[in-house]
Amino acid sequence: VSVVASASAERVEKIRASGLTLDAFAKAEVAAGVATMRANDPDAFNDAPDWLLEWFLRDRKLDADKATEKTKKYLQWRMDDGYDALASAPDVAEEAATGKAVLLAER
Repeated sequence: VSVVASASAERVEKIRASGLTLDAFAKAEVAAGVATMRANDPDAFNDAPDWLLEWFLRDRKLDADKATEKTKKYLQWRMDDGYDALASAPDVAEEAATGKAVLLAER
């Protein structure tokens, strides 16, 4: 077991050294970034939930301009491909009611 834990710890350190992960951002920094995104383009993010904007903001390392651009592309992609309509389709609700799929709570 200690060999596995050691290998996992080494892997985590390699990932951190690569710059692929970010330490947790302060909530105030993220909230300020979301406010900037909403102020920069209020029409684009009028109906977007905060969690979505926060996700893209963290993904772009708190660069509100880059996060705005990427989020707008994502929202356009969903609209163009009809994913929002698909998620609200009656057959999805019917299938979900069968219990064949389970949504797990966030950790």
